[in-house]
Amino acid sequence: MAIRDRNEFRSMTMPPGPTIPEAEFTTRRDLLRAAMAEERIDLFIAYSDDRATFGQQHSRYLFNYQPHFEPAFSIIPADGEAQIATGPESDQFVLSTSWCRQVRVVDLFAHADEEYPHTAVHAMADLLASLSDGGRVAIAGLDALPHRAWRALRSATSAEIVDGAALLMHLRAVKSPAEIAVIRHAYRIAEAGTMAALRAIAPGISEREVAAEAELVMRRLGSEGMGIDTIVAAGSERTRPILARTTTKPIPAGDHVLLTIAPRYEGYHGAIGRVAAVGTIRPEIEAAVAVAIMAQDAVVAALKPGATGSRVDRIARDVCRAAGLEQYFAYSGVHSVGVAEFEPPILTSWYTEPLAAGMVFSIDIPMFGAPWGGLRIEDGFLIGPEGSEPLQGLPREIHRV
Repeated sequence: MAIRDRNEFRSMTMPPGPTIPEAEFTTRRDLLRAAMAEERIDLFIAYSDDRATFGQQHSRYLFNYQPHFEPAFSIIPADGEAQIATGPESDQFVLSTSWCRQVRVVDLFAHADEEYPHTAVHAMADLLASLSDGGRVAIAGLDALPHRAWRALRSATSAEIVDGAALLMHLRAVKSPAEIAVIRHAYRIAEAGTMAALRAIAPGISEREVAAEAELVMRRLGSEGMGIDTIVAAGSERTRPILARTTTKPIPAGDHVLLTIAPRYEGYHGAIGRVAAVGTIRPEIEAAVAVAIMAQDAVVAALKPGATGSRVDRIARDVCRAAGLEQYFAYSGVHSVGVAEFEPPILTSWYTEPLAAGMVFSIDIPMFGAPWGGLRIEDGFLIGPEGSEPLQGLPREIHRV
């Protein structure tokens, strides 16, 4: 994709992209019910909300529903119709934007200081009692469930409550052809956004202006938002932490700039990390980028069906260790990408499950906490029958300004 100047980005559009068909959401719920039967689960409840990174993942996967303002429970009984329970401002929103056709407004998700005189608000306890008279209830999203919601669930049923996240994560690990098509499109958007950001970087331009250029292009190309806040960070102090928030600080000559771009398209994500140099930067940064690219190449060569996650993680760390940089390898950098920008499988030193064709991984080589700051080189890859395929084609070398 050859782009000559920033004005060209402003006129860019992309034809309507791929989507996940309604029938696939029905299949997902059927597969979940089959998994529930194997685990003797009578009722499955998934908590979702509008937290930027992880909040939407369960309802988006089960119903294509993206919560906004009010949380939601996706409720899948062993028998009977699946439904969403949410607040009084969201019932029509659910019906108009998702594949859910049964919505119940519940008191648990009604704003405590608001009044809704024309909406029938049901007691969450009554709804749960009508769906469960004991047995086992699995809940996904327990790590984010508000204490008030937990108390309401616990007091409304005598059922054994178990963590249901693993059931969903197992279903999400291998992507369907429709998911792969959507993820490919998300990476095309991420690639265009990264190119726009790199083109925008110049002495005196602020980090926030660079992020704005990237997000403008990605919105024009179909992005519905970001899986993580766009990271544009300049200089050693701003890049040393793993995370960064863009500021109005002008980028000076002599700084390196870290970009992390992660658009969301149709609920799915692409993620790309790159480094730019504004003039001459420290040689340690130049060397670290070269090592990060070598580490990513080594992981790509190992990313194939049957490989174990612990071995893949070790390969990346060994490359950095040989270069004297392993102490800055801040986290397990190889993880899946889907309805969350960062989701299992996460290839840690203890992850021993074999990888499979159809899995999508972000290979993120992170170096943070160094005296010279930090950086990441990050790209997406699809595992095929014989190996892995890149989902983007941007140069990984330092972009020179």
